[in-house]
Amino acid sequence: MSRLASAGGDIKIAIKQGVSKGWVMAADVLVKNAWYVAGRSHEFAPQQLQGQVIAEKPFVLWRTAKGSVVAFDERCCHKRMPLSQGRFVEGGLLECAYHGLCYDSTGQCVRVPSHPDGHIPQGARLRPFPIIEQDGLAWVWPGEPARAATVRPPCIPEIADPAWETADTGPMPVPANTLLLIENLLDITHFYPLHDGNIGDVENSRIPVRLEQGTRDGNPYVGTIREVRGYKQPPYLENYRVRCRRPRSHPFHAEPRRDAGVDAGLACRPSP
Repeated sequence: MSRLASAGGDIKIAIKQGVSKGWVMAADVLVKNAWYVAGRSHEFAPQQLQGQVIAEKPFVLWRTAKGSVVAFDERCCHKRMPLSQGRFVEGGLLECAYHGLCYDSTGQCVRVPSHPDGHIPQGARLRPFPIIEQDGLAWVWPGEPARAATVRPPCIPEIADPAWETADTGPMPVPANTLLLIENLLDITHFYPLHDGNIGDVENSRIPVRLEQGTRDGNPYVGTIREVRGYKQPPYLENYRVRCRRPRSHPFHAEPRRDAGVDAGLACRPSP
């Protein structure tokens, strides 16, 4: 089952009026009011800056000295310098590489080297974005912050559960639109012939598909369920079944990670 965590199910697909073909889908659809995976929790070491572009928004992220991960608009409020090119100085402050403006972990500017005794306006601060660590993943919300309060990221407890073995290959750049990647993960009809003899075969294609829609933790979802009895698994899955000899479930999740065209490269299976 693949799920996209979005506020209130308000996923709107942009359309435009065609000259002669009527209404068509735009090619640049991008959902911003949604939780996106910025990385696994272990990738955020204390006081190390990360610059990322998520849903076309530039972010600077880091783990504070107190242990929490924070996310802000990457541009300095002074001259828009990318803050991921800065550094941490005494007191855990983030110093901009251009004029040295210093920000605390709330995003507030608290020091201006060339104006040491002057008043710093309250408006001199970075724009924060909601970020949550859950199931060993850091999720960031690039859209309207107020809407993030109504939705939790999809639960994927297998990733952080020691009873499951997690294979993390790291980000894999793919020269394709994100929507095509999600469509591929949802599409089980390509198991044959593309994965014939591996995870699919022609009999696999004949298993009935049932559509399921609902809401979990505030997340609307669409999933496909296939049930079959007496089906002989292809060789790869048969070998997998033999090596994992206890009852188990096989939930599958696909979540947008980082910028368009990047696949998460993450898979889970029960530990032997």
